[in-house]
Amino acid sequence: MSASDCAACIDGCNQVMDKMGYPRGLIRYSTENAIERKYPETKILAHVFRPRVLIYGAVLLAVVLALMAALYLRTPLKVDVIAIAPRWCGEVEGGLIENVYRLQIMKYRRAGRIATTSPCRDWRGSR
Repeated sequence: MSASDCAACIDGCNQVMDKMGYPRGLIRYSTENAIERKYPETKILAHVFRPRVLIYGAVLLAVVLALMAALYLRTPLKVDVIAIAPRWCGEVEGGLIENVYRLQIMKYRRAGRIATTSPCRDWRGSR
């Protein structure tokens, strides 16, 4: 922890200034410009919370919420169907045409899953 993190010196200084009858705020979080021009605390807060800062904060909050929603709603499973290049299709017994594919299943969660596959129906509706 650095010297400016705890602010115990500010509280201690204010207590001493109160006992001595001097104005508080000899040690404080402020800027040189605010001290020289004697800005009241309300004006400093109004400067900190100006529209540009509030809009940037709202945009940042929207981006963080969108990222969290995207992570929560993402698909836990991805399936790629890839045609085998050397043999796109071929004729098999019975005059049927066969296509060969590679099925790649990727899961994004550690929990186990059971996947089953079954042959597709051909264009005539039979297996």
